[in-house]
Amino acid sequence: YRKFTSPRPAQYHSVHLVESRPVPLLKLHKASWQAVTLTQVCRYWRTIAGQHTILWTIPNLISTRWCWQMLNRSKEAPLVLSAEIYELGGQGSLLKNFYISLKHLHRVKILVLSLGYRNYTYFETFVLPLLARPAPLLTSLSWSFVRNHRSDNPPDSYHIPTQADLFGGSLPPLKHLRISGVRSLLPSFPLFSIPTITHLSLQRLRDWRERDISELLEILRHLPHLQTLDLMRVIPASRSASSEPVSLPHLRKLILSDDIHGCTLFLRSITDVPASAHVSVSASTNEETGQDNRVDTIIRHIVPFCFNTVEARIFTMRMSHFVTA
Repeated sequence: YRKFTSPRPAQYHSVHLVESRPVPLLKLHKASWQAVTLTQVCRYWRTIAGQHTILWTIPNLISTRWCWQMLNRSKEAPLVLSAEIYELGGQGSLLKNFYISLKHLHRVKILVLSLGYRNYTYFETFVLPLLARPAPLLTSLSWSFVRNHRSDNPPDSYHIPTQADLFGGSLPPLKHLRISGVRSLLPSFPLFSIPTITHLSLQRLRDWRERDISELLEILRHLPHLQTLDLMRVIPASRSASSEPVSLPHLRKLILSDDIHGCTLFLRSITDVPASAHVSVSASTNEETGQDNRVDTIIRHIVPFCFNTVEARIFTMRMSHFVTA
C-alpha cells in the first residue's frame, strides 16, 4: 500500500468508480473469489468499498455468508446472477443461494442459468415460480439445458412458460437473449416478440428443424434492431411457397452452424444485410453428400452471399474455406 501510493498519494486517495460501465458475464469458480478475500484492510479503503454498491453486484453463490453480505451491500443496485447447476448432489449451497438471489429479480440486470437435464424438476419447482415476478431492469437473459453425462436424454416434454408465467406478464427490456437445449419451445414463445432485442442466440432447438423456416423468419421480422444472430442446429430445412424474405438492415454479425441445406435456405431468406457484417457459416453434411455436391452448393449459394460482406468464414466438416470480400 505504501509503495503503491508513495509517488503520488493525492491521486490514489481519490477514487472514482464508473457505475455505468457494463458488467461482464462471469463464470462461477472458487478461484474467482480469492481476489475479494482480503485481510487487514484499512478503514479508509473499507469505507470506500462499502459506499460503492457496484462492487457487490455479482453475488457469490458458492458461499452463503458472502451471498447475503453482497446482496445487502449492493442495496438496490442492478445485479448479475450467473449459475451453472449440473449436479444436485453436492451443490446444496449453490441452489439455496441462487434461490435467495433470484428473489431480487426486480433488480437483476443480467441472468445466466445453465441446468443439467436431470435438474429440470428443480427448475420447474423452484426457479420458474420466481421468474413470474416483474424484472424491469433485465437486459440480458441466457437459459440453457445441457447433458450431465453423455447417456442423459432431455425430458420428453417441458412446461414451457407462457407470457402470463413470465415476469408478471410484463416483458422486460431485453437486449441479449440466448436459449439453448430447450425442447418443445414454440416460435410463439413470448420473449421472441421483444422488439428491443439486439443480440439473439438460439442453439440446439432440434424440434425446430422439423418446422417451416417461415416461423423463424417471423421471429426475426419482429426484431427490427437485431445486430447479432447466432443459430446452431435450429434452422428448418423446408420453406413454404408463401414465406417472404426478412430484412436485417442492422445486422453486424451472423453465425450459422447447421446442415448445409438449412444454412443455404436461411441465407436465401434474408435481405438487406449490411456490407460491414461479419459472417461465419459452419455447414455440416451427411455421408451421402459427396464432396463435389458440397462444393457446388457452397459456390452457388453461400459464396455469393458472403462476397457482399466485409468478412466471411465458411466451414464444412471435411474442408475449410476462408473468404474475404
